[in-house]
Amino acid sequence: MGERKQSSLLLIAGILLVVRAVTFAPVALFASEVLTRRPCCPGGCSSVRWYYHFWEYVYPFIRNLSSIERTLWPHMARLFLVGAVLTLIVGILGIHCWQTPKHAKLCLIFGSIATIFYLPLLWWGATRVIIHTYVFQLVRIEVGLGFLLVYVMYIVGAYRLKQIWHTIQHE
Repeated sequence: MGERKQSSLLLIAGILLVVRAVTFAPVALFASEVLTRRPCCPGGCSSVRWYYHFWEYVYPFIRNLSSIERTLWPHMARLFLVGAVLTLIVGILGIHCWQTPKHAKLCLIFGSIATIFYLPLLWWGATRVIIHTYVFQLVRIEVGLGFLLVYVMYIVGAYRLKQIWHTIQHE
């Protein structure tokens, strides 16, 4: 019996992408609520912490948005949420298929789609940080670039798994 072929790089990237999705989904939900929710009304405030956070970080950011940015904000927040769900799916797929070379093509396709989807979201976040200094508390450029590297690791891992599958078929 031969040894089992696998791509541990795909497993590691898959785990990191699941963690990214789970931690980023609440941020995307928060961002989608920011422009529609009132900071605090009598008897309707969810917490004192939300009230202080809103006035310290969120309100100055919203005040400095241009009219185009205010129009695009809810749509971009929804795209961030879709990106978090797509990242979760891709991560779970990587974790599930890291030892199954015949599913490598599926991982490669979904990893490429997720990476392409992630690029405009990274651009949007990076430009907001540069334009609006208050956003730096919410979005970190180095974390975004780090996860771009994780997407690349995922694609490389899936490609290696595909090569393993190709080698197995030709033996």
